Order: sequence, then structure tokens, then C-alpha cells
Amino acid sequence: MYGSPCFNQRADSSHSIMGCLRRKIRINSRYYGDHWEFRGALEDDMHHFRIWLHHDGRKLIRIGHTPVRIPLSTCPAAGNALQELMGMELQHSSVATHEKTNVRLQCTHLLDLAGLILAVAARGASSCEYDMVVSDPNNSAQSARLKRDGIEKIHWQLTEGRIQDAGEISGISIGSGFTAWARDTMKPIDAEAALLLRRTVFISRGRQVELDSPDYTPTRSGACYALQPGRIERATRRVGSSRDFSDKAGQLLAGVQAWLAFDETAE
Repeated sequence: MYGSPCFNQRADSSHSIMGCLRRKIRINSRYYGDHWEFRGALEDDMHHFRIWLHHDGRKLIRIGHTPVRIPLSTCPAAGNALQELMGMELQHSSVATHEKTNVRLQCTHLLDLAGLILAVAARGASSCEYDMVVSDPNNSAQSARLKRDGIEKIHWQLTEGRIQDAGEISGISIGSGFTAWARDTMKPIDAEAALLLRRTVFISRGRQVELDSPDYTPTRSGACYALQPGRIERATRRVGSSRDFSDKAGQLLAGVQAWLAFDETAE
């Protein structure tokens, strides 16, 4: 895990140490009878989801989810849309799920996690762990880092959403078009990491919003399952559901160890 406080950076000499958005993902598996069972969990300031799935070595045969901590009242049923992935063949790309379903009709985070688990399974890995951390903005600049299985794989300096001082990818925007670019130009496992860190940068913007304000209203109609027309109008904030893990990295997924170890007594 990364050090605490986040990056030890200051906005300026008169401000306190900056915070950060931390996101952690853990995946584990076992061979069970005649199939593989994978379990994956994700947690950050605003979200905590768990997914389990089974595959027969070639394709997805079962999938389910648990929304542990969610931001909106319309989120819980979103995981039911994951059933559209049933029968999907294992592929090394973590965004292969985008070809199987309409991403805007899914929960963004559940679909990301499902796609990642399937990619981990496709490459024959039995487990995987990702740690991402993105600093709060210093004017328009942010620092973003990613570790896979405890080893740092990416360190971006970002200015207004563009990667700086990173060799061949310097100047590239992580905005619209980045998913296709990463998928088409990077090795699958490198694209996987880049897209996970990109998502964490996007999620970090939520730290700049007073989500629990009485005046808060969900926006971006149609962006995901919970914000589709007909749902966004009745979507309400789960007040108090956010956390701040800036200096509490060790608390992320702290209660998930037994479940990931297939302890059937665990919740």
C-alpha cells in the first residue's frame, strides 16, 4: 500500500496536506467440483461491491453480486443486468464485456469488476490484487499510481486529464477515446491496468462534490443503470455512505479476507 498521508503533497504553503482517492480490488479463486469459482471485491470512498462468478474453463456459467455500500437508492438492482454476460467466452481483455452488453445499461463499477475477473481467469491467474491512489487536484494537476500484486506498474502525472512526462504516452488524454486506444495499442494486461487507474481518476472527482448536501441531485442522465431515464428521477443519495481512506489505506476491504478465502461462514 502507498504511504500515508497521500503523496505528502501540499496545495500551497498555507494549506494542510492533501487527501486522495484510494481504490482497492482483490480477486481470488478455487476449483470447485467441475468448474472454477472466482470472487472479487472492490472498495473506494463511494463504493463497495462484491462479485462471484463461475466458469467452466471456456465460458461464464454463473454470476452474482452483493452491493455492500452504494451511493444511490437506484443502485441495488443494477447487478441483475450482469446476467446479460452469461455464456460469454473468457477473453484476456478486461473490456471484452463491452461487446456483450450496453455499458450504459450496467453499473459501471460492477461491469468493470466482472470484466477484470474474467480477464484474470482467461490468463490462468488464480488471484490478483490492485491498489490505486489518486491525489486531490492541485489546481489542475493530479498524481495517479497503480500497483498490481504489490508492485507499482503505473505512475502518471496528470494535468487537466492529460498524461505528462511518461515517454510515448505523454500528452495523451484519458478522456473520451482512451478505452479504445488502450485496448488497441497496449498488451491486454497493460491496458487493464491503465483503464483501472483511469477509472480511479474519474471516481476521485467525487471527492470535490458535497455528495451529502441537501441540494445534491444526481446528474448525467443515461450514464449508467442507476441514472437511466425513469430511474434518475427517483434516485436519492444514500447519505453517509462515503468514506475517506486518505490516511486509512489498511481499512480498504478489511472485512473481505474470509469471504475471499471461501469461508462459507463469512457474510
